[in-house]
Parts: sequence; C-alpha cells; structure tokens
Amino acid sequence: MAAHGLRGLAAMMVLLAHILGGTAKHIYAQNDAYVQGIAGAWALGTFGVELFFIISGYVILPSAMRYGAQQFALRRFLRLYPLFFVLSLLFIVLNAITNAYPALNSTKAVISGLLFINLFTGTEQLTPNAWSLTYEVIFYLLMYGIVYFTVHHRNRAGAAVAILVGLSFLLTHPIAIYFVIGAAIRLASARPWRWPIPARGLELASLIAMIAFASRGHFEYSWSDFADPVLVPIILSAGLYFHCAVQPGSLTARALDNPLFRYLGTVSYSLYLVHPYSYYGIRRIFD
Repeated sequence: MAAHGLRGLAAMMVLLAHILGGTAKHIYAQNDAYVQGIAGAWALGTFGVELFFIISGYVILPSAMRYGAQQFALRRFLRLYPLFFVLSLLFIVLNAITNAYPALNSTKAVISGLLFINLFTGTEQLTPNAWSLTYEVIFYLLMYGIVYFTVHHRNRAGAAVAILVGLSFLLTHPIAIYFVIGAAIRLASARPWRWPIPARGLELASLIAMIAFASRGHFEYSWSDFADPVLVPIILSAGLYFHCAVQPGSLTARALDNPLFRYLGTVSYSLYLVHPYSYYGIRRIFD
C-alpha cells in the first residue's frame, strides 16, 4: 500500500531535515554557501510532517467508521501513547539534568505535554519534534466525534456541534487542513475517477510540483502565511499527488513496494520519536 511506504518516507524526510537544519543552525551558520545550499532540502524535509497528517486523515477515517468509541480509543492509545510516554520521561529526566530547554522544565509544560493539551496552555510539546502528536490526538477526537454522530449514532444536533468544533479548530490551526485532505481523499477513493490526462502522468506532474513548491520554504501555517503565493499550491499539489499515489498500480505504490520501505513504514512512528537523539549524535559527528 502506497500510504504505508509514504509513512516511512515521511519519517526519513523529517530526519534528514533535522540533520541538515541542525547543522545549518548550530555548526555552519556562518557558512552562507552551506546554509543556502541545503535550504531547499531542509524545507522539503520538514514537509514530511504535513505528509504524515495527510496519511493520518486517510487511514484514521475508516478506523473511526469501523470501531466503537471504546475500541477506537484503546487502539489509538496503544498505538500512540506507550512509546511517547517512555521517550517523554527520558526527555524530562535529561532536560532536568541539562536544562537544555528551560521552558520545558516547568510542571505546567510537563503535564500539558503528557496530556496533549499544550496547544491550549501555550507551552511546547515535550521533545523537539513531538509537537505534531498533539495535532494527531486532537484530530482523532474531532474525527471520531463527527463519525460518531453521523455514522454510528445519527444525530443531527450532535453532528452539527461536532462539525462546528472541527471547523473552529481548523480556522484557528490551519495546518489541520492536511488531515481534512487525507480524509477527503479516502472518501473520494470509493469511486473511480477519470482524468483528462493519464493517471501516472498526473501523479508524476503533481509530485514534481509538490517537491518544487514545498522546497521554497518552511511555513508555520498561520493565516498570514497564506499571503505567500507558494502556500496554496503546496497544499493543492500535495493533495493531488497523494490522491494519485494511493490508487492501485500507481508509480508511488510500485516504487515503495519493497522490503526497505515496508520496514520503514512499519517503524515510522518509532523512528519519528527516537530520531532527535540520533540527529544530536550526528550533529556531534559533523561538529
């Protein structure tokens, strides 16, 4: 399945971005040629997080529709929290010793991070790259709330409230659009599409466009960022590419159908959480 291989690819993209970005910021900051030379790859690598969000939207929707609330919550908890908790404790201990991130040594930051409420308390998530997990958890809750009232227990009032809450979160955190894109692609995949150009040609064209646009810079996805003419094309090309990639027989499915990417897809979550410790080591080697 292309989505599985893309998950592993996205994890490697983020790892590469942190290696390049870390060396550019902390070691070779005075070397303009290096900093400018890796800028595109650095920006493209950080886009792996947005790719993760699309994949989550794509795979979580059918899970929410299939399972009851208790089973869905248990499956998501066991998939996400145990490893996150262990590595968060490791970070808390190391940060208490080194004080590398003073703002994260407070009780408020620690509790908010462990409970995934840091977006609402104004603190950072624990460990440098775990910020995206808060978005994941909130998406799980919002998605299941909408599915619960529209599929499992049809209730117009409940569905309206769930949708309004979801829209309000999207309006305050526009980066969540990638989850919506993934879910929309899952719904669209239920019916065949006929494109005016060959599907593989469209897949290749949208992939090239996504790489070209996503390499132009890193965005925080505040509403002011949408004034940049590159941001909307990034979103559109990413959605079109992923839609093409998950079709049977796609170029992406064929390229990623090998033991390496099947393995990376399987360990992608572990790799994503562990890799900060890896790139700190690699940074020392560069230094």
